[in-house]
Amino acid sequence: MKEPKKFYDQFGQKLLSDFAYGNKRMEEAIAFVLHWLPAEVKNVLDVGCGIGWSTSEVARWYPHAEVVGVDLSDQLLEVARLLFSESNLEFFNRDVTRESLPGEHLAEVVLLIDVFEHIPIADRPFFQNGIRDILAPGGRVILTCPSAYHQDYLRTHHREGLQPVDEDVDAAVIQEFAQRLGGEVLFFSYQNIWRPADYLHAVISGKNNESTARPFVPSSNPIRRAESKWKRQRRIAKSEVDFQLPVGLKSRIGRLLFP
Repeated sequence: MKEPKKFYDQFGQKLLSDFAYGNKRMEEAIAFVLHWLPAEVKNVLDVGCGIGWSTSEVARWYPHAEVVGVDLSDQLLEVARLLFSESNLEFFNRDVTRESLPGEHLAEVVLLIDVFEHIPIADRPFFQNGIRDILAPGGRVILTCPSAYHQDYLRTHHREGLQPVDEDVDAAVIQEFAQRLGGEVLFFSYQNIWRPADYLHAVISGKNNESTARPFVPSSNPIRRAESKWKRQRRIAKSEVDFQLPVGLKSRIGRLLFP
């Protein structure tokens, strides 16, 4: 089995393919995040951001917020910086199981998009303590990950779909996470992405300090979605990212970009 960093350094083409052609799991996760982010959020930290898809969507929809993405792989972050240049967006290289999280300010919201299952159980206390320390009073963790049912399905039928670390996460694990943060589970729901109950979405509160915490209210705006597939493909074509779009598609994009 590859070490996690080596694995993710070579994961860029898979993530770029998802970004270019669509991935229901990611698109639903992004929609969930955009719904639960408060309208006036000022600081967002996206842990395990990969090539920056989810991070960039937050920066795009919330231009007044400071948005930071962190990832173990400097190779993936290089791609992220080539694809996204929003002025309110920064990327940092961190091993969150060994290093403290970055940020000049406490984060009102921490995003864990398909990340928590890749934290070894033995490393969870350090990781969760880091989240607790960076989370502002009254802040929230917005989390998505595969369910234990899905992990069992992969182990039985598609072991090639497993990553170097893939722990089981269920309602009890989410509750333990909330307790370590000194907060509570505000929302928990299983999702039917490709099979029944194969993913879960959750929102966890951090420790509340009534004197400093601002009310946390999900966005009341119409449903917000990820940038369209067409725009994502055009973004790749305009960048210096090493990803080969199909010839026909690339030529169609080229005619629109350079008439």
